[in-house]
Amino acid sequence: MNDENNTLKLPITILMTDGRQLIGDLVVNIGGALERTMNNDARFITFADLDGSVRMISKASIAEVMSRKAAKVVNLPSSDRLDNMDPHALLNVVPGASAQEVHEAWRAQARLYHPDKFAKVDLPPEMRSYTNSMSRRINEAYALLKAQHRTEPARAR
Repeated sequence: MNDENNTLKLPITILMTDGRQLIGDLVVNIGGALERTMNNDARFITFADLDGSVRMISKASIAEVMSRKAAKVVNLPSSDRLDNMDPHALLNVVPGASAQEVHEAWRAQARLYHPDKFAKVDLPPEMRSYTNSMSRRINEAYALLKAQHRTEPARAR
């Protein structure tokens, strides 16, 4: 919901008459609904792309509009549970993994949760907090395991 101008964003997928598919949000006044907006006398709808850009689309160029549901995230660990996570479990490596395995696991996890990946996505505050926490903890786990590898005696070959 966008309180600055009393509008609401309804998640939709639009199939255009030329075959293009648009995924984003229908911008309506508070209290507005998809059906009312598509069936009123207005010739255009206000559409917000996933990147946040807003444009007007002619209803005449629309073949089909489908409401879409945002995926719900279930069972996010609370912050205190994240603080107590095992660094091996966080990076998905076994204890005793080589420095190279730890580094590769860290890179894979860092790509999943890096804040830049979500910079242009309008996430709910709890999701943004979760991804930021995970990114920080992944880096902390990597630093801890990397330091352990530096302090371990060289293994016999």
